[in-house]
Amino acid sequence: MATSLSITVNDLMKYYGLTEKDCNCEITKVHFEDMSRTLVKDWGSLPSRVGMPSISKSDIDRDFKTEKERRLAFFSQWKEISGCEVTYRRLISALLDINSRDDAEGVCKLLQEKPKEPCPNSVLEDPGR
Repeated sequence: MATSLSITVNDLMKYYGLTEKDCNCEITKVHFEDMSRTLVKDWGSLPSRVGMPSISKSDIDRDFKTEKERRLAFFSQWKEISGCEVTYRRLISALLDINSRDDAEGVCKLLQEKPKEPCPNSVLEDPGR
């Protein structure tokens, strides 16, 4: 992707061929696990960016030994607190806010590879209308 000082979620969506529907879905458990292994190295800055300042990096650091475990703990707490508001768009936006473009693009790549199926939190039209 061409370099730019100010890239947006919409720029990444366009580049990776993602739709609003793709990005507004809840993040899957499988993707949380994938991201905890390989992405979001600077997760400690994310709680405040996703509206979860109550998630304490120091508590997670104390309770979990590996970075993978810490990232997964953050994702699990975020999901537990925010439920269906834990979307790919929100995570990508937060990653861009903390200047973690490589991780934001990694999330887009995971989403791009995700099988296309109905989003559980999307409103489906009733064909009988």
